[in-house]
Amino acid sequence: MQFNFLNFKTLLLLVSSSLFIIGCATNSELRIDTETKNTPNDDNFILEGKFKVSYGDSKETGYFIIKKSYDLIQLKVGKNYLLPESEFFFYENELISIKDLVEELTDRKLNNYPAVKMPISLFVQILTRSDILEPLGWKIQYKDDSLIKNDLKAHKNIKISKDGLYLEIINKRLY
Repeated sequence: MQFNFLNFKTLLLLVSSSLFIIGCATNSELRIDTETKNTPNDDNFILEGKFKVSYGDSKETGYFIIKKSYDLIQLKVGKNYLLPESEFFFYENELISIKDLVEELTDRKLNNYPAVKMPISLFVQILTRSDILEPLGWKIQYKDDSLIKNDLKAHKNIKISKDGLYLEIINKRLY
């Protein structure tokens, strides 16, 4: 009986010291990762929000998540959190069509609406800056409230319109 008790104490000491050493090593690695992830700049950020699109008599609402990493832009768009979302990947120099995005969300064709495209980098700049007022004929209205993280600034409410298509963007989080 005495022999088993000593082996148990030795095993318990070995396991607890191993867990302590592993726990300390894991904490230091996690601390480094979180420090690098919490420093957004113009090349890396995530913007979450909601949108309202109206064209003619149709109106659609949903949510979006834009994740920018250097020159790659990931756009996730969905109607609500219970339904599947659409995911798009763009490089900064690629063109985006608001008409194609609305058709993807609504499963309807906007036959009378012209397919005007803009660079995705310009669309992201509209969402994160206020110095762009009328690119390519789009009318843009900014509200005074804004979300600020380091050098980035995103207005909480942005209204974009052109040729009867109205897009209202409500930014919720910027990180």
